[in-house]
Amino acid sequence: MGFLRRFIKIIGVIFVCVKTLIIASFTVRGYSAKARQKAASLTCQWAQSLCKVIKLKVHINGNISDFETGTLVVSNHLGYTDILVCGSIFKLAFAPKKEMQSWPVLGWLTSLNRPVWIDRKNQLSTAKTLEEMSVVLQDKVNLIVYPEGTTTDGLNGLLPFKST
Repeated sequence: MGFLRRFIKIIGVIFVCVKTLIIASFTVRGYSAKARQKAASLTCQWAQSLCKVIKLKVHINGNISDFETGTLVVSNHLGYTDILVCGSIFKLAFAPKKEMQSWPVLGWLTSLNRPVWIDRKNQLSTAKTLEEMSVVLQDKVNLIVYPEGTTTDGLNGLLPFKST
């Protein structure tokens, strides 16, 4: 791929992210059911736009029109593109590791989704995390978790699931 194509994709990614940040900053306030639903919807639009910009084609096998809101989605985490794929299909909230909160740009962008942050270093926080997950699901927002807690190649089996 030529330099110009890469440059245009990078500009497109930046545009989509900045546009989403601006919209989220004005429309998503707090952690109410309505705010979480708006954030999940905005995340879906963001992921669909990014898939178009980077030319990531998503093929769905089966009928997802019966997919109900307030569903727990459990997935392998093969890389950052699976976030875009799942996010482009479902309006959802994420359950990322708490360390991501301090990451530049990505932590802030993720926080706009109103995620349930998982503190894997603090076993005592598990009950609170489960309660937060329950609230998200009761708010009729889909929640995706990656129980392996890290990315894998997806070919050589599953890693042990993180207890938290």
